[in-house]
Amino acid sequence: MRLNKVKARGKWYVYLRDEKTAIIRGFDGSETDLEKLIAEKLEAHREPSPMEKARYRAGWRMEMARYLHKVTKARANRRSLAYDLSIESIFDRLQGQTDACEVTGIPFVYTPKDSDTGWHRRPFAPSIDRKDNRFAYTSDNIRIVAVCVNISINEWGVGVFEEMCRGFVERQENVLQK
Repeated sequence: MRLNKVKARGKWYVYLRDEKTAIIRGFDGSETDLEKLIAEKLEAHREPSPMEKARYRAGWRMEMARYLHKVTKARANRRSLAYDLSIESIFDRLQGQTDACEVTGIPFVYTPKDSDTGWHRRPFAPSIDRKDNRFAYTSDNIRIVAVCVNISINEWGVGVFEEMCRGFVERQENVLQK
């Protein structure tokens, strides 16, 4: 990363040359102190290592497992349904599915909802779907899918969902062939 260091009126200003972004403005101190501050600021800009990304993702996965456990357990209680899921079992399931929808393989998005989209729900967040809604929340009757998949299947059934997906893929293939 190339830096542009400037001292003006007794204060230091440091910019990232490629991005033309200021990382330090108006620093009043020695050049040695400036170098320490630059190192701290650059650490915040660096790309996380694969291990750091895995730890970060595991943290989000655990938060999501807690959330999914809380909402599905409350829903089961309201409907007087049996419930045998634990936070750990949900976490393990998410990890075993490599953080992707069991039905479509679409990767889950664990980050908080982006308020700029205007959407009420996050379409690619994980959601627990009961395969057969006549039965309880048990490990053999659930799958973890993307919210958009769950809404579609719950509203119209898996047959309509499959037809919709097949139609979309066929249409895209026809458009690409033209």
